[in-house]
Amino acid sequence: SRFRVAVSSSADYIDIDIVKFDGKIYASHNPYKKTPFLEKFLSFMPIGSSGIFKPQFKEVADIAQEQGLSVLLDLKNLNSESFEQLEEMLMDFGLANNCLFSSKNQDLIDYIGNIYGPEKTFISISTNLNLQELLEKGIPNCNISLAKNLATEENVHALKKGGFKVIAYTVNSGEDALEVLENGCDGLVSENVYLLNVFGKAL
Repeated sequence: SRFRVAVSSSADYIDIDIVKFDGKIYASHNPYKKTPFLEKFLSFMPIGSSGIFKPQFKEVADIAQEQGLSVLLDLKNLNSESFEQLEEMLMDFGLANNCLFSSKNQDLIDYIGNIYGPEKTFISISTNLNLQELLEKGIPNCNISLAKNLATEENVHALKKGGFKVIAYTVNSGEDALEVLENGCDGLVSENVYLLNVFGKAL
């Protein structure tokens, strides 16, 4: 799988999306679009099942443990209650203390940060409006995952005043990778696993 290819590269983390649907937790790194067919299909597809959501979360957990990698979990629609459900699974897989957590939900990030420490959390910023709202409230007490088009030198330096890391996503070309790293990003998230061999700072 692409995850095993990532292991052989310079990647420090395996990035995987976590989605809650119909009371169940799903692991995926595929585009997620709700359709009547997919919604019905998903109700039979919890973590550990085979099907469209591959590789399975257990596979990723096993790869991470074998290679000493951490897992960056992008929490798409979870709240503190559903995070507790996910946390039980992480404990079952022996992965609870080997994860980083990313979300656009600041309340959830604060909640997780109180449990695992703010250095294990990333607030995800995808639009300029999100960024301006964040800067108006003050730099958050956590790492920041910034959409690559927002990872300008000015923005990155402003966000790093909080003393935490700033990473850029999703960076798939060498030109973009060079630009965000030169702008001060501490790392990047990429779907291009071969790019990670070139940029050793990458996530």
